Amino acid sequence: MHALDEGVGLETVSSLAARYSAPAATNGGYFRIAGTYRGESIGLLVLDHQLLSEPHNQRAGFGLIHAGDKTELIFGHLRFTGEISVGSEKHSVQGSNRPISPDELIIFTPQFHRNTPN
Repeated sequence: MHALDEGVGLETVSSLAARYSAPAATNGGYFRIAGTYRGESIGLLVLDHQLLSEPHNQRAGFGLIHAGDKTELIFGHLRFTGEISVGSEKHSVQGSNRPISPDELIIFTPQFHRNTPN
């Protein structure tokens, strides 16, 4: 789960656990703690098969893959590449749901927030 069920915003682990009646909970990653994007993941975040944030600096990541009655734990160093097509034009995408740096194309998804912060 993500704080406040959105891509930005802060919430304590105990609050998340209470909202979802979780028997246990842990802080699972690195997040911005200040500014407009506070709560945004700094590194890979995939929830419910949706990419919310791309890997950061090829930092190692881990995941849980549920298949039937089995859960598989995976580890790896990941790199993001993306592309968007508009008609016959194709453009490289540098990231997902994060602050924009000069000369970057970033994709914002509905899972990120109700609107795109400035």
